[in-house]
Amino acid sequence: MPWEKSDADATPSEPAAASLSDPGVLALAKGQPITRALYTRRLEALPEDHASGFLTTFGSVRIIHRKPRSAEEKKIFLEELVKEELLVQYAV
Repeated sequence: MPWEKSDADATPSEPAAASLSDPGVLALAKGQPITRALYTRRLEALPEDHASGFLTTFGSVRIIHRKPRSAEEKKIFLEELVKEELLVQYAV
């Protein structure tokens, strides 16, 4: 499914030695890269219409159920991918 991570996006047991200057890396979540490929795949999986969210111990998490339209919404979408990765790392 397009919203699931591929093997290339899997969280390793040791943090990846990635940098924001690496090609294709949009953000880092405790050293784990959020790649342009992951961002694009997750973005393309979204429908065009609605958004919702919930509150966690880490703060508010917005579940986006539509494609971001503005630059600000695209930034929020990337931030949500970072939060998701941090939650996965915390769970592991």
